[in-house]
Amino acid sequence: MVNNKGFLPSGPSEIHIQRNQIKDIIDSLLPACHSHYPESNAIFEIIANPPAYGHTHVAEYLKVPLHIFFTMPWTPTSEFPHPLSRVKQPIGYRLSYQIVDGLIWLGIRDLINEFWKKRLKLKPVTYLSGSYTHPFDVPHGYIWSPHLVPKPKG
Repeated sequence: MVNNKGFLPSGPSEIHIQRNQIKDIIDSLLPACHSHYPESNAIFEIIANPPAYGHTHVAEYLKVPLHIFFTMPWTPTSEFPHPLSRVKQPIGYRLSYQIVDGLIWLGIRDLINEFWKKRLKLKPVTYLSGSYTHPFDVPHGYIWSPHLVPKPKG
C-alpha cells in the first residue's frame, strides 16, 4: 500500500515527492494483479480507482476487463465540475474534466511511457494522445447514495 499525501502537490518543492509516489503506484499495478488462486493463477478483472494511474494500460496488457470505482465523480458531466478543479460556472463543468485530465497527463506521461516500455514491453503512449484516461467503454461505479448526490443526467 502506498501512502499518498493527496492528489496535488501543495507547492513546487513537493512535485518530486508526488512524482515518486505516483511512480510507486504505477510500478505496483502489475504485481497487484497477479492472482493468489493456485488452481487457476488467472487474472479475471481489474477493479481500480482513477488515481491508480496506469490501470488502463495494465488491463490492456493483460487483456482483462477493467472496472473503475470511486467515491468522487471522475467522469465528465455537466452537473458538477471535476473534484480537482475550481470551476464555479456550470457552463465549464464538463470541460473541467478534460482540463484536469490533460494537466495530469502532462505531469505523468513520462512515467506512464517508462512503465509501458520497461515493464510491459510495449510501444510508448504518444505524447499527442492528450490524456491518460480510460476509454469510454470502461464501466464506472460511484460509491455514494443518490440521496447525497443525484446521478448526473449527462
